[in-house]
Amino acid sequence: MLHSTGTVNQDALNELRKVIPIGIFAIQTIFAGFFEELTYRVAIFELVFKKQPKIAFIVACLLFAYMHGPTNVYSWLVYGSMSFTLTTIYAKYRNFYLNMSIHMLWNAIGIVAALLV
Repeated sequence: MLHSTGTVNQDALNELRKVIPIGIFAIQTIFAGFFEELTYRVAIFELVFKKQPKIAFIVACLLFAYMHGPTNVYSWLVYGSMSFTLTTIYAKYRNFYLNMSIHMLWNAIGIVAALLV
């Protein structure tokens, strides 16, 4: 439970990277930040729980982490901490572009790390 070195989501991305061109993989991974921020922050805060920011915060944090398929404590910590960070930033600034940029940067770092392995 504590001895895993990766997550199911990351393993799937690594396999996908092997079968599609790197350019498509990069675009897909970077644009995931755009769509995920729209779904897990903007929609939850501005549409679903507009008048309940505390509930929006909890739902956004948990849903983002859960949808990335954590399977053990390590993966919950990885996706949970990223979710908490992005949700905190969105809750404070309510700026989609800021969140999208941070998310895309995070994904880009992941792409570079995957290429170096």
